[in-house]
Amino acid sequence: MTRRFFLSTAPLAPLAARNWDRSFPDWSGDYLDKLLTDSPWARPSTLPFRFSAPARRQFSASEFAQIGEPLGFPKGWPSASSTSANRVPRVDDSNAPPVQTEIYLTTRWSSALPIRQALALHQFGRDGLQSAKARDLLEGSEAEYLIDVAGFPAGMIPQGVRRFEAQLLESATLLVKGHPPLRPTAVSVPEHSNHLIASLRFPRYANLSDSGGNIEFAANAGPMDIHQKFKLRDMNYKGKLEL
Repeated sequence: MTRRFFLSTAPLAPLAARNWDRSFPDWSGDYLDKLLTDSPWARPSTLPFRFSAPARRQFSASEFAQIGEPLGFPKGWPSASSTSANRVPRVDDSNAPPVQTEIYLTTRWSSALPIRQALALHQFGRDGLQSAKARDLLEGSEAEYLIDVAGFPAGMIPQGVRRFEAQLLESATLLVKGHPPLRPTAVSVPEHSNHLIASLRFPRYANLSDSGGNIEFAANAGPMDIHQKFKLRDMNYKGKLEL
């Protein structure tokens, strides 16, 4: 799977029709892109926040001065032979002030049938839709909601991936008016490339209809405060509410 579906958040040119019940798998590339990045089941967003760089490492020569080489010092630093161990210069570990920045995220209901169809078509192509893996993706019914949030720059998660997962697990909620909030049962953030994807699993609502207005996903991790709303009435697919 290429990252263009996870990281592309700029709205594409409007489709000629907003009919999301088009006959599968006769979908064009533009329709596939639109469904996966800017549709009732996938919403792009710009997330502003203040980012503080992690503290820089201090270097010390005390344990190396006795052998005459201040190992670990940047090139050009004085050697132990030219200065005493307790006077060897250190790298300044003062942090730069926080900066205002923004990232571009895509929040997507990967458990919804139209999204699973789009992913199967992209991964396997029309000729591969009868393969076992494709059939599992197309025919398996998700016991839980699966929400993917893609586009987190790895360099802006100084707390590390495991801590990032824990923060999302603790903070994430699904909110629908008239229903109790849902909390995630699991969060996974695979470590790969320069951008990360957070996959969150939630229990399903027992009785949810498209008359409920919006369903809102919310979470925070470090300085990131994430909110995304989806209109339930727009999430009907072939006569059924698909989440």
